[in-house]
Amino acid sequence: MRITRSVVQVKILALVLAAPFCVTAQEKSHVTSDQVTHAIQEVEKLAQKQIQENALPGAAIAVVLQDKVLYAKGFGVRDVNTKTLVDADTVFQLASLSKPIGSTVVAELVGEGKITWDSKLSALDPSFAMFDPWVTREITIRDMYAHRSGLPEHAGDLLEDLGFTRAEILYRLRYQHPGSSFRAHYAYTNFGMTEGGVAAAKAYGLEWEEACKQKLYNPLGMTSTSSRYADFMARRNKALGHVLVDGKWVQKFKRDPDAQSPTGGVSSSVNDLAKWLRLQLGNGKFDGKQVVDNDALVETHHPQMLTGFNPFTELPTFYGLGWNVGYDPEGRLRLNHSGAFGLGAATYVNLVPGEQLGIVVLTNAYPLGIAEALGTTFLDIALYGKPTQDWFALFRQVYSNPAAIGTVLGFDYSKAPASSAPALKNNAYVGRYTNDFFGDISIVEKDGGLAIMQGPKNKTFPMKHYDRDTFTYETQGENAVGMSGITFTVGPDGKAAQVLVENLNVRGEGVFKRESAPQGASQSSAPTQASGDFAGLVEIGDGRKMYLECRGSGSPTVILESGYRNDAEIWSTPLEPGMSTVFPQVAKFTRVCAYDRPGTFLDADHLSRSTPVPMPRTARDLVSDLHALLRADISLGRMFSPRIPLAVSLLACTPALTRTRLLEWFWLMRYPRT
Repeated sequence: MRITRSVVQVKILALVLAAPFCVTAQEKSHVTSDQVTHAIQEVEKLAQKQIQENALPGAAIAVVLQDKVLYAKGFGVRDVNTKTLVDADTVFQLASLSKPIGSTVVAELVGEGKITWDSKLSALDPSFAMFDPWVTREITIRDMYAHRSGLPEHAGDLLEDLGFTRAEILYRLRYQHPGSSFRAHYAYTNFGMTEGGVAAAKAYGLEWEEACKQKLYNPLGMTSTSSRYADFMARRNKALGHVLVDGKWVQKFKRDPDAQSPTGGVSSSVNDLAKWLRLQLGNGKFDGKQVVDNDALVETHHPQMLTGFNPFTELPTFYGLGWNVGYDPEGRLRLNHSGAFGLGAATYVNLVPGEQLGIVVLTNAYPLGIAEALGTTFLDIALYGKPTQDWFALFRQVYSNPAAIGTVLGFDYSKAPASSAPALKNNAYVGRYTNDFFGDISIVEKDGGLAIMQGPKNKTFPMKHYDRDTFTYETQGENAVGMSGITFTVGPDGKAAQVLVENLNVRGEGVFKRESAPQGASQSSAPTQASGDFAGLVEIGDGRKMYLECRGSGSPTVILESGYRNDAEIWSTPLEPGMSTVFPQVAKFTRVCAYDRPGTFLDADHLSRSTPVPMPRTARDLVSDLHALLRADISLGRMFSPRIPLAVSLLACTPALTRTRLLEWFWLMRYPRT
């Protein structure tokens, strides 16, 4: 059963943007301080009502008008256990409200001049790669901040749940098949945008968290704001996240968003965020000083990608650079963004730059639409004198669907099958299974049953038998879907050949194949080591053999080709004393192989270990030898794991990558192993 996760945030935000569209252009009027004061009074009553009715544990609200903070106040409690009260300095986790804050940081970096919004990530962060090499070369900061990279929505989020670090997640995005053509569609991706921010900061020799502190938080005096989870946890005055359990608010989970800090890792108070609102509404100025370049900041407010159409007027809605962007019938620019952690946070910001008006709402409850309803109702009253919709009822209905925060539940395993078939013995399923994107999982015996171990920290979850070769386990994390299925496919030998983990199978990525036992060596090769390393001769046909060395694991396989007067050892030899060597360094993160080209030599006493051939050799001969080696390896699995498609990179130890080398590459890409 395939799990699907859909993002309805765009639809939610389209409704938010629809707030001013329920009136006619004839009702337009410039907002006055009296109107805003009245709106503040009304929204305060609504916030107090939510607390009194136990609709959420705590909240905080700030309002800015014409470069002045008119209002900043807390409601309810920080923690239902301690009952300590929320005030305007209480620090909340912001979730995706971090995105427009992060784009403000990047705008500051752009304004300094070393980068632009159109700087290519391949130049800023050469280690980053997308699935398509051409996209890798061309993708820019703008593409990532506009959610138009081609990555499928929420790509990488499940890796975060499994415990992978930011660096590991960004590296694994190269295995993520695209969800659409590059720059063709909008798809909300936390880790695509995260890479955009990280790459921008690298241009200045800064880690992302330090860039935020130096370029934005310190200049604005945002002393309670940080992009580090450890700083949030160290605060005494902080609001912890809550979820509903049996109708009661419970402080149950801790949400560490450091892996996606540029898009979800900021924590702050409404007093601090009011300073950021003033900067946004002041075109980058704060207390008379230009902190962020005007042009670079204004660029974040421009439409970049179409996201949908307003349900009331059918006017288009857009995404800018970290902002949802729209225009009301009066032609006013409208900017907003929501933030949500299913483990206990919901936030909202809404700006009307033409009126120099903005509101931010923070809550410490999992998303129910209350933050959006409070902010949208406030702006309705401030701009039009009354709410144009019952936003609380509308958002309550939207958020009643689990898809509102990106997850659609799969098959209901709480219902027992009509007639359950017994499972095979445990040893039929026990073993290690692998997947390029998610890494390895292990099925192990535990307490007489089975358990699944996932992620780099080997998180272990008990499995319950459901039917024949299908088991269930209880998922955890931000993207948890409750009980999910684990279904084995049993091979002719009576053992599972692969396993499908349903909650990880968002787009078909959730199939893990059993790791093969190390194969015995053939007569023509040296023994394969238990580590998977290989060094020996491979028969390539016509009575010839080629010397091959392979080490490491993963995909793609990198083939290191020696030059005319070098053999495979050149890649394991330091060019200068003390320098790192290529072969072992590459083996740390992927499969790497090197081979002796027939005819290569250092001197008369050091000939190629491959079968000698008549000299001289043409470029066509060299390509034919490589092809023969690749074909021979298909049956041996030394260079390329039997579980993955063939996708290799060639590095030649020659002065230039000749036309012949390009032909080698195109041959490999055109005839992948299947």
